[in-house]
Amino acid sequence: MLARLKRETQSHQLGADEDRLAPLRTTTTPPLYKSYLARVFGFEAPVESAFLATPGFGTLLELPWRSQMRLLRADLTALGVIDPSALPTCPISRFSSEIEAFGWLYVVEHSAVGHAQLRRHFERWIPAQLALAGSYLLGGERGIGDRLRELGAALDGYAKDPAIATKIVAAAQAGFRVQRQWFRLSAPPRLRAAR
Repeated sequence: MLARLKRETQSHQLGADEDRLAPLRTTTTPPLYKSYLARVFGFEAPVESAFLATPGFGTLLELPWRSQMRLLRADLTALGVIDPSALPTCPISRFSSEIEAFGWLYVVEHSAVGHAQLRRHFERWIPAQLALAGSYLLGGERGIGDRLRELGAALDGYAKDPAIATKIVAAAQAGFRVQRQWFRLSAPPRLRAAR
């Protein structure tokens, strides 16, 4: 199922990655890093809430992003964001089913694949800030292989019916579209100009 998701969401992934990985195309300053983490939080926090509101979803697999969100909140706090929950967030509705939640979980986990590249970039430009507030990127980088294997196993067990698999792919495509729109609209002018 992971191979199908990767194949059938590839164009959506590329579009979303273009905006989510925009910091790689420019020099980075501490304010840009803080802004980047705030935008990540603005997308992932409402997705986390939607996962939690999806009945039964947490029983299907260990929800890996829970520890990641704690790390992201801690990094934002270390950078001076007193209350990360007060940051602007992407308007994401509750998921209609576990099927939709699985598709969106693939989107969040795909994003973590780029954490190593982002961490190296930020480390080059702002090593002090990354040492202080780099646990989210480092944590995502370290566990991504295991999390993707667990997600793949859960998807293989859940999506045996081709109709369910097709709906999961459609949910992932929708998730990538929303992610791209969020990162594009919430990007600081300097990053929008770097496109």
